[in-house]
Amino acid sequence: MKCRSVACIWSGTPPSHRVTATAALNHPPTLYTGGSDGSILWWTFSDSDSEIKPIAMLCGHAAPIADLGICYPVSGDGKAENFGNIGANSSLDNGALISACTDGVLCVWSRSSGHCRRRRKLPPWVGSPSIICTLPSNPRYICIGCCFIDSIQLSDLYSFDSVEGDAVSMDKEVQNRKPTKCSVVVVDTYGLTIVQTIFHGNLSIGLLKYMVVVPLGEDREKHSALLVDSFGQLQLVPISKESHQNGEGGNGLHKSSSQPGVAISADELVEGEQYVSLETCGNIIALLLKDRCIFRLLGQW
Repeated sequence: MKCRSVACIWSGTPPSHRVTATAALNHPPTLYTGGSDGSILWWTFSDSDSEIKPIAMLCGHAAPIADLGICYPVSGDGKAENFGNIGANSSLDNGALISACTDGVLCVWSRSSGHCRRRRKLPPWVGSPSIICTLPSNPRYICIGCCFIDSIQLSDLYSFDSVEGDAVSMDKEVQNRKPTKCSVVVVDTYGLTIVQTIFHGNLSIGLLKYMVVVPLGEDREKHSALLVDSFGQLQLVPISKESHQNGEGGNGLHKSSSQPGVAISADELVEGEQYVSLETCGNIIALLLKDRCIFRLLGQW
């Protein structure tokens, strides 16, 4: 489904914009920030000007932005989607912005005009989107990690009044109360259709906070989704190369085989300490804390 063009008239004062997600593109350097009010701001910057300036507000969501990502939509014959004034080759080189909000709406945005070119709402069985990851082997496809948490918890997590301590308390409460239900689906960004469900069930770790797609095996052609909670517990879910049947309908959902959750040893963490971010390079994982970083190898799990 394509969106109609929407004009945005700026008021005299800047809109409030509590950032919940970010994404960046090159050629030219561009920054996108998603907010708790569902807005996405498009920023531009250059070497000649140190000031980062907003140039547009992208309108297509009515709920907090859960995550932003970069995708490369192409058709089945390899032709790139026409995103405004960008040609096929440059579209493949530069990518496009994809956004997901907490109520399950996905949008793909034109790089040149900022218009929404594709929009859809995920089915209820998927859950609430939390994280977007592009598949390294084929950036036309993205992995979306989704959680099943109620509207009150979502409101606490993305509201203006919530502070870090509240989010921590909520995370602990969810962990201690019951297992966290999660789904991970693969979406084709050309038509925003679900082509594969790689996980659907209860995690062996806490509330999903980070997800990255990592290569495994000697040939590095097999990939797995690495799921991480805020307390450093990890779970690997293999990604099959073959698409599952009935991806959209959710029929025959199953819990894919996965490795049990693994926690960092207690002597590496202070009690109550949480991770603030996670980065990967090949089979190396960097778990970032407020004042230090822990490096681990995937082979250690």
